[in-house]
Amino acid sequence: MKSSMTPSRLVIITILTIVLLTSCAPLNQQLSEEIERPEITVGIYDRGNIPAEEGTVENNRWTRWINEHSPVKVKFVPIPRGDSVQKYNILFGSGNAPDLIIDYDSSFLSQLVSDEQVIPIGDLIDRYSTEYKKLLEDYPLVRKLATESDGNMYLLAQITGLKTNHALVIRNDWLQALNLAVPRTELELLEVLKAFTYKDPDKNGLQDTLGINFTGLGPLLDGKIAGGIRPLDMMFRNVGYVVEEGHVVRAWDQAKAALAYEKQLYQSGVIDPDFLTDKDGEKAKLDFVTGKLGMYWASSGIEDVYPLLQRLKKEVPTADLIAIPLPEGPFGHFNPLAKAPVQFVGAINKQAANPEAVIQYLDFMYSKEVLTTLRYGMEGEHHQRNEQGCYQYMNSEKYTRELSWTLDLYMLSARVILGECNSLAASLNSGYEIDHKYMSLEAEAEQHALNPDREFAFPIWNWPTLSQELQLANADGAAALTAIYYRVITDPLYSVDQAMQDAQQAWIEAGGEKVDAYYDAWFTDQQDRVILTDEYYSIR
Repeated sequence: MKSSMTPSRLVIITILTIVLLTSCAPLNQQLSEEIERPEITVGIYDRGNIPAEEGTVENNRWTRWINEHSPVKVKFVPIPRGDSVQKYNILFGSGNAPDLIIDYDSSFLSQLVSDEQVIPIGDLIDRYSTEYKKLLEDYPLVRKLATESDGNMYLLAQITGLKTNHALVIRNDWLQALNLAVPRTELELLEVLKAFTYKDPDKNGLQDTLGINFTGLGPLLDGKIAGGIRPLDMMFRNVGYVVEEGHVVRAWDQAKAALAYEKQLYQSGVIDPDFLTDKDGEKAKLDFVTGKLGMYWASSGIEDVYPLLQRLKKEVPTADLIAIPLPEGPFGHFNPLAKAPVQFVGAINKQAANPEAVIQYLDFMYSKEVLTTLRYGMEGEHHQRNEQGCYQYMNSEKYTRELSWTLDLYMLSARVILGECNSLAASLNSGYEIDHKYMSLEAEAEQHALNPDREFAFPIWNWPTLSQELQLANADGAAALTAIYYRVITDPLYSVDQAMQDAQQAWIEAGGEKVDAYYDAWFTDQQDRVILTDEYYSIR
């Protein structure tokens, strides 16, 4: 039987078929890519600081950008910043912990290593990584720090370069109004705080001001080494452990002096009497930006002061801030806690279905393109290059609204690769009053908090991982000390002498002396693994 199809019809059908197949190709390719692109889950801090119009911590313009450009699909898992360890423990207990654990709590990450909840990463990096592998080659100290006693690496680093963590700022206009100098010692500080509280520094005829914030991120004690985390503690070197005559010893004398001082501040009324209810420091922050607080310690770097400065100048246009050194205490003059140039903030869950995909994501996140995008936004929209080639924000309000909250998205990064551009000040415009003032604050804070002529209050950078038994003893001991220390500060009938006796007894009962002995043995027996905080300056 002859075919009824003419040559011309055959040509037309062939052409239509080619057109249809061609037009479907991008869609088919896209579907294929979506099917082939693996998905991972990643923990992300939820600080409650994202403007409502920008979305949520797991779904906003930058998480969408990541998913549009990443070699893997990413599902972000919100982790409350103030209760991150508790949340992670719940997720691990239910088998729902994310593939990539990200947290600043080094003791928690060390515990995950000890409990074998995370996997060694050395072989994975050697086989699948390019970006992170190169960073380990460029900064060998990172590999040294990451290598555990079993010879394996488990934790992933944030390589920031040396930056401020705690920074002290003071209302210079209040100092001038009361004819006071910058406090240089703990005694001068007390007098200044009393004046800020009782001598009407804002000249409004009311007694509605306070001296300094006593709350902020974190508890009174650091969970790892049971040491103070506030500048008021660091002024006395109340940091858990100190080095004396070649040994690591608990800083009981320093703790006693710090608590006596803090009790005096509380009884003098120069700190918020309700500080215990201000667990996240938001009340103190509000007091500061509304012009009711004379001194403020930023607990996550001087960069935290930039948005606060904006708000303060709107509320009190005449306010003038300066950054000052930590006053000298009875045990010496110290730099406060700094952001270590290398911080271990991540690990891969042993239940991760596709560790190779996690490494792909890590290489993506450690790239300069991703770092600059998440930190500075889009060129021409959020930033432009200045004369030094650094990334300069084009609009401070747009920065605050759309970029000031992205820090946690690029926790896993190597900001040190940006060189001289690795600072907020380098990104601002000195032509704007707020920016110009912040640049001065950042320079002052770095000069005073990163002074190579002074020791850091914390003497040791890298503490060893404790066994499960010692972790429990340390945690129980720290909890007991926290309760005692808060009580002695706030209870006028509870003496510091009695509190210290109770604290030392509670520490012994919790098994804390075993922790002390372990740290001292590690320090004396493994000197080649000990890294003192003075070595911070090697990666700046």
